[in-house]
Amino acid sequence: MDIRSLIKKMLMQYIIIYAGSMFGTLVFCSIFYPSDLFGLDYFVWMLLFSLLGDLPLLVFYSAKELTEKQWITRQIIHFLLLEAVLLSAAYKTGMFEGVIEGTAFVFVILAVYVLVRLITFRNDIRLAQKMNFRLQERKNKRVNGK
Repeated sequence: MDIRSLIKKMLMQYIIIYAGSMFGTLVFCSIFYPSDLFGLDYFVWMLLFSLLGDLPLLVFYSAKELTEKQWITRQIIHFLLLEAVLLSAAYKTGMFEGVIEGTAFVFVILAVYVLVRLITFRNDIRLAQKMNFRLQERKNKRVNGK
């Protein structure tokens, strides 16, 4: 993936990651901190936290097309890096304490990850369908002599 495509993808995924992080916060805090209230500064923390969740996408940068094996390897590295970065940041900022909360946080990250991947996959399919439709239109115009 070239740098321009990667940056575009990162910007699009950042919004999805932020929304997913807010949903993950709702679920996590409903379970572990149901009576706590969060100030406006929490939204800023989530903006930064979402950026940390977006940065590991840089492992997909490549000047050449990735093979399927390289892509799968980078997917695994990306997920492990994402878990490590977000767990470390969350622990340092006091978002969770202890093994049970840490384990729950791992699953929240996993759920947001899956959500982001599904939304991105859906958007990629929609884009591919548009491109195929346009290619078919061009082909039909050439065949019909227009």
